[in-house]
Amino acid sequence: MMRLSKKMSPVAVLFLAFASSAAAMGLSEAQDAARGLLKNGLKLNGRAPLTAAKSAAAARTCWERAAQETADALGLPKRVCLDAVVMDRGDLIVTGEPVSGRFRADASGRAVVAHAYRSEGACESATSAHLYVAADGSVSGEVGEVHDVCHSSWTYEPVAYSRLP
Repeated sequence: MMRLSKKMSPVAVLFLAFASSAAAMGLSEAQDAARGLLKNGLKLNGRAPLTAAKSAAAARTCWERAAQETADALGLPKRVCLDAVVMDRGDLIVTGEPVSGRFRADASGRAVVAHAYRSEGACESATSAHLYVAADGSVSGEVGEVHDVCHSSWTYEPVAYSRLP
């Protein structure tokens, strides 16, 4: 079960709720698993353990995006901080703020860690936003719009996140 902190913003709660429901395990279990993997290492097919030194995001890294009308309206976070990113059997285990959890990664090692969607109704216009984290610890996003969900194709625009010093 997900534990919410009194310090969390409503956006953080929204994105954490998505992360928790998409994860194969609860938020606290995913955080514990990631901490355990970084502390004790993970053996992959008899190879050397993956340790914190080999993890792409073993130390806190923060990413920030510029203002973007659709991303802002849908609540895509302006800042994302990652404490750990670990690949485990095709899943990306992410600990950070405002998202943490276990997410299914695609073939390139990138996972959708948050998604927001707003629709005017059936066969009407809609907007969506996706937040991605990659196995190398990088963060990116995209927003999409469609004028008629039933009869039109989505158009997507990247949302660039820059790593903070």
